[in-house]
Amino acid sequence: MKVKSVVFFIYCFYMCFEGTAQSNYKFTGIWQGILDFGVEVRVMLHVSEDGKGRLVTTTDSPDQSVYGLKCDTTFLNNGSITIIKKNPGFSYTGRLLNDSTLEGTFTQTTPIRFTLKKIETLENRSLTFRTREQVFNI
Repeated sequence: MKVKSVVFFIYCFYMCFEGTAQSNYKFTGIWQGILDFGVEVRVMLHVSEDGKGRLVTTTDSPDQSVYGLKCDTTFLNNGSITIIKKNPGFSYTGRLLNDSTLEGTFTQTTPIRFTLKKIETLENRSLTFRTREQVFNI
């Protein structure tokens, strides 16, 4: 009986973390959308995991020559992702419509409906690194 309890506990513990990893996985990648403030501005969100299971995000705005702006907070809540950058102050909260579309609201001073399309998954990126002897492409 004691062994069954331990096995059940381990199974439940694993499933809790497995569920979190699977939900994070759906949101990781590079997302792009166009904000319309009267002038259209492309915005890209690079969502990834930090190695500890937490989501982190950087933002690009190629039309404004802004790249790699680190966001302060990225979290999931009831199937939605929220990304917050304190300075300059903006936030995005969105829900997955499917594997490649986020529908939500971008807020800087006024909330604006904002749709993002996944343009690249982080898993599909190729990595190249060099050693003294060889070059590896993964």
